[in-house]
Amino acid sequence: MPLDLKLRHLAASSQPILVGPWRSEVGFESLYWLPWLTAWRQRWKIPKDRLIAVSRGGAGVWYDAAHSVELFDYVPLEDLRKALLKDAAQNGSIKQQVLTAFEQKLLPLVAESLGLRRYLVVHR
Repeated sequence: MPLDLKLRHLAASSQPILVGPWRSEVGFESLYWLPWLTAWRQRWKIPKDRLIAVSRGGAGVWYDAAHSVELFDYVPLEDLRKALLKDAAQNGSIKQQVLTAFEQKLLPLVAESLGLRRYLVVHR
């Protein structure tokens, strides 16, 4: 599905949206991801009560979301570090460009802990 179509689908739905998880470098998050997310929300008039930020180290407060969860509550730091190194080796970059297998396993755990049976994901 083309990205623009997927983003329109996310916006048109009423389901909660897990945002992230952001696991990479803080510079990319603050310079690119957060401004992009803000612009996307404004363009499609997405209420912040639909958003659940999945971040780490207290960075969830940077997101204009009604709720955030701490990645370290779900994954030990050492496991997260190993996953980052593995992803960087496979992709040749530390930039987050695809939803990894690690994240595909993680997001349902987050959703279950929040009592979400249906949810959407926006990830970059």
